[in-house]
Amino acid sequence: VSLLDAVMAMSPMNWWFNEAGASYLASSPNETGFGRKRLITEMFTCSDGEYLMMHTGGPGGFKRTMDLLGLGEGVRTVPEPEMGHPLDDHEYHLARVVAPDVFKSRPRAEWIDIFQAADLAVLPVLRPGEVLVDEQVAHARVVVEVPDAELGPLRQAGPCITYDASPPRPPAPRATRPEPLAGVLAALGAPRPLADARPASAAPLARVRVLDFSNYFATAYGAKLLADLGADVIKVEGVGGDPMRPLPNPFEACQRGKRSIVLDLKHPEAVAAVLDLVRTADVVMHNFRPGKAEKLGIGYDQLAAVRPEIVYCYLPGFGSTGPKSGHKSFAPLLSGFTGPLFEAAGEGRPPVRRTIGNEDYNNGFVGAVAVLMALEHRSRTGKGQRVENPQLHSSLFVQSHQMLDAGGRTVTGLHLDADQYGWGPLYRLYRTSDGWLCIAAVGDAAFARLATALGDGLAADARFADAAGRVTHADALVGRLTAAFAARTSTEAFAVVDGAGVPCEIPADAPVQPDYLWEDWALEAGRVFEQQTVPYGYVREIGLTLRLGATPGVRSGPAPLLGEHSAVLLAEAGWSEERIASLLEGPCVQYRPPAD
Repeated sequence: VSLLDAVMAMSPMNWWFNEAGASYLASSPNETGFGRKRLITEMFTCSDGEYLMMHTGGPGGFKRTMDLLGLGEGVRTVPEPEMGHPLDDHEYHLARVVAPDVFKSRPRAEWIDIFQAADLAVLPVLRPGEVLVDEQVAHARVVVEVPDAELGPLRQAGPCITYDASPPRPPAPRATRPEPLAGVLAALGAPRPLADARPASAAPLARVRVLDFSNYFATAYGAKLLADLGADVIKVEGVGGDPMRPLPNPFEACQRGKRSIVLDLKHPEAVAAVLDLVRTADVVMHNFRPGKAEKLGIGYDQLAAVRPEIVYCYLPGFGSTGPKSGHKSFAPLLSGFTGPLFEAAGEGRPPVRRTIGNEDYNNGFVGAVAVLMALEHRSRTGKGQRVENPQLHSSLFVQSHQMLDAGGRTVTGLHLDADQYGWGPLYRLYRTSDGWLCIAAVGDAAFARLATALGDGLAADARFADAAGRVTHADALVGRLTAAFAARTSTEAFAVVDGAGVPCEIPADAPVQPDYLWEDWALEAGRVFEQQTVPYGYVREIGLTLRLGATPGVRSGPAPLLGEHSAVLLAEAGWSEERIASLLEGPCVQYRPPAD
């Protein structure tokens, strides 16, 4: 897995080509963001100068939001899903132009109370470290206090996944000296044999079946990563389908390679179908709000009764219990709540609207890892278990570098400057005579090579002879480097720095998506997929982002049509043709297969 793969794994929601030109983002030069989608997910300034983020996802969420903002009379009530009905000109003006000004009429706390009372997703935008004292975080005990020899006791994010049957050990302080090898080997113990001797298969998860009951992106993306590894992932949808189906690129990005069955779990016969599928499954994943799965008959205890070996992965917004457990959670709210928006803004600046630390992707990554760890535990013990990883916890995990000291002050190793150029003289952007260069000269040896290559006496300057001096005289070092790069073009600067063996890149001045998706080497390596889809025709999208030499991942086709595999899956569960026909034609599905 390369760093390029990691970037691509954070990109498929937006990076795709389709011949129909469909996208959930506006492509008109006169419209930005979500354009005419009936959706608001944005950061707003309130009357007290503080910031909040909200998301109108969920049945009727957009209309309820506009009503609460006093703009509802100008907005139509449309059938679900709301996002399938574009805004007209007047609605667009209200949502994109007028609404931001309305938020400035009340303080943040008042708006949050109003939206939460209406069951709408909203969170404050917090500064780095503030979330560590939040009431939900305290309830979940996801923050641990770890002693540090230099900084004293530090409060920091602890393990983000809860395992009912195999809880992790508490984190230990960082080592101040190397541990003798004998002690490390003694702690590891003797190598253990695998619980079973399965032969190598065409894909690493070829014999694993996953039932994915999720809506929206995060949990579904974790299941899609398992599908890329060869798992048979079955998407179980309600009669109306996943609310994200009207958003083509995000839907394809997290549903690719799955099979779809439509079941209304309010009907006993549909629940009976689910239980028969569970008997054939290894993993169940969902992101319902606490209590809903149990009401539908698919809680852990209910499913473990028919399949004790099941790995039950629950990925809620805030947790199964606690003061915020019942609140809705959508990206990018938690990116604001856990500090990245202020962190990415730079020293002393207001928060930015977006960062790459998206909680949807991160929750999917951690959810997939949680499943794999639980499957490994099962392979050794034969026991299934319930695992939980809320979006809040995975968002804290990727902010692990933000801590609080004994006085409640934020401790971090990352301080972005006010110009958003970088984290220090040797890890930042520099202007060249015709553009930019980004450098990452980490360590004494890299600095020595850089200084020698740039010349002008930089290597002989005693102020920069060691790391401490370069910190003390950081402004002076920035000045010297700024002058050195300003005298060169980006191409010339790259040749000098790269030639010295120092990591650097010329930043792209436009999105590189079209070039990457059409690179032959990326297509041949499976990093890009091309395939035909029924709704959007010819598609190119981000492909596999991890490769196993003996058991490579797979391309299992595009996202499924709604209920496309209902009859096939019921037959695999042992249902007769008559019983299948009765279910598909009855009130618990009300589904017809798509036309050829």
